[in-house]
Amino acid sequence: MWTRRNPVGDVPQKLTRRTVFTYCGELVGHLPVCGWLRVAAAFAKRSANAATNSWDEPADDGTTRPLLENIAARGDTARVWVDASGLALGVALEVGDAIAEDASWLRQDDAQHINMAELDAVIRGLNLALTWKMTTIELMTDSSTVYRWITDGLSGKARLRTKAASEMLIRRRTSTVLSLAEDYALQLSVTLDCQD
Repeated sequence: MWTRRNPVGDVPQKLTRRTVFTYCGELVGHLPVCGWLRVAAAFAKRSANAATNSWDEPADDGTTRPLLENIAARGDTARVWVDASGLALGVALEVGDAIAEDASWLRQDDAQHINMAELDAVIRGLNLALTWKMTTIELMTDSSTVYRWITDGLSGKARLRTKAASEMLIRRRTSTVLSLAEDYALQLSVTLDCQD
């Protein structure tokens, strides 16, 4: 289900022209980043107009509710771009072809290895996607090590192989990613994006 700072809510149980217009207005007003959403909301409002003669008459023509449920369900797919550098962590949440939200955090001066910082960026990226209530997430990373750790963890085919001094911290962070995927029933995939 779509969300932002102010929750939009589920499709109303009792559909009238008024509730359809209110729901579509909340969607478009709160989430102006999706090009298709404005068109779909306008179509749902036209469907409610065609099915009713007044604002409070039930709009149960059999097309409005499935259309609204399709609009609500379509909004749960995102691509999360994550990256880390020596100075900061960065995350961008992409919905469709638009960046819905992005964030960055300065790294602490604790001289952690870059792969640890990349894992921290993955966790922060998943948390950002979860605040938007996304359930199908494609995680985009440029770290082949993090890509291998997360894909191996998701597939369950191999245990974590590392000779790093922070092996327990790496295990803890990868298990956090896997726990988030399991607890929130995420369809999580990881893509290695190495652009030179």
